[in-house]
Amino acid sequence: MTTNPRMCVGCRRRDSRKNLVRVVCVDSTLVVDEEAQYQGRGAWIHAEANCCALAVRPGVLERALRVRQLDSGALRQWTHTVQEPGSRNGDPVLTREKESG
Repeated sequence: MTTNPRMCVGCRRRDSRKNLVRVVCVDSTLVVDEEAQYQGRGAWIHAEANCCALAVRPGVLERALRVRQLDSGALRQWTHTVQEPGSRNGDPVLTREKESG
């Protein structure tokens, strides 16, 4: 295990920052903070479809981010647009590649 591990809000496993993606709440909207540069309270999630599905359950992200209401549409959209088949478990995974341009 690495020093100062983070916990995935989806599966609740601890892992290093390099294996997780940070999400933050900005004006009641969830923002995927892939570069971990936004200020404020954040939550960490594995870049895997099953962890994202667990994280968007009612109350999970709200509790982690300590907010009352949260539009998690950005995470759902991010999950659907970056899924690729072929993870080690047979489940789709999320890629973290940056767009060129």
